[in-house]
Amino acid sequence: MSDETKIIQKAALGSDTTQIGEQNNYYGMTAEEASNLAIKLFMDNFPRLQEEAKKIAKERAEELCKNIVDKLKKQGKTNFSEFSDPDIQYILNKSHQENALAKKIYDHVMSDSSAEVSDEQARMTTFYDMFFECYYEDDFGNIVVYSKDKIAEQKQKADEAYTSIKQQLSDNPNLNITFLGHTNNLQYAGSHTMSKDQILESYGQEVLDTLYDMQDGDISQVIETENGYHIFQMTYLTDEKATATNKAELTKAANDAYFNNLLTNWVSKIDKDYTYSKSVNTDVYSMITFN
Repeated sequence: MSDETKIIQKAALGSDTTQIGEQNNYYGMTAEEASNLAIKLFMDNFPRLQEEAKKIAKERAEELCKNIVDKLKKQGKTNFSEFSDPDIQYILNKSHQENALAKKIYDHVMSDSSAEVSDEQARMTTFYDMFFECYYEDDFGNIVVYSKDKIAEQKQKADEAYTSIKQQLSDNPNLNITFLGHTNNLQYAGSHTMSKDQILESYGQEVLDTLYDMQDGDISQVIETENGYHIFQMTYLTDEKATATNKAELTKAANDAYFNNLLTNWVSKIDKDYTYSKSVNTDVYSMITFN
């Protein structure tokens, strides 16, 4: 093919767009170069977009190109010279357009979704657990409970640590107890960030109630659980960053469930006999790679 070959294709709204103004040959193209080329191709084909729309389109093009390149890299591909081939560029450009259309349809459908996660539902709490364990793990991964004498020894250590904490609090109201975990060689002591359900599952109702009654910086008394003895210090009753992340994840999960339910209903109406395993030749699909 000539180095100046042009490919004309129909674009949105019935307008003609020139896909490639000047065809260059790229040898040994890297993943980054291939991705940048594909993104530039897409943006050049939509010159009439407003700036805000261009920004959104570019972000989506970058996401799509990254996904393609990442999958190819996982297949062991290191040379992406095919991205300069007009046929490959045509496929990429169509993929961009179809991806943009699919996103529009998705946004329109999801506008009716009532999925809403409250800040309380998404709350993540960060705390330090000075944990005096009453068990050990043997060489086979089995949990073995300490003897009664060893458990009593751990209880005494926890009580002594709490007495020391109270004495130090009189001089330092902002005391951070994490250093005491290192002093007592507590291998399972540490900071944790958990949701309400995770705390309940890991520690039980008493610990959950204790933690939710605390304020940032507060230190609990010694609390006994089935696994040992604990002294808690509250870091963030509501960890803002972790809560925001959890809220986004919970919202996405709710939206995905809503959309998947819609999709299942659509498929059942359009093609009641459809199943992925019967309708998609997975053997052929798994063989699709770039050589």
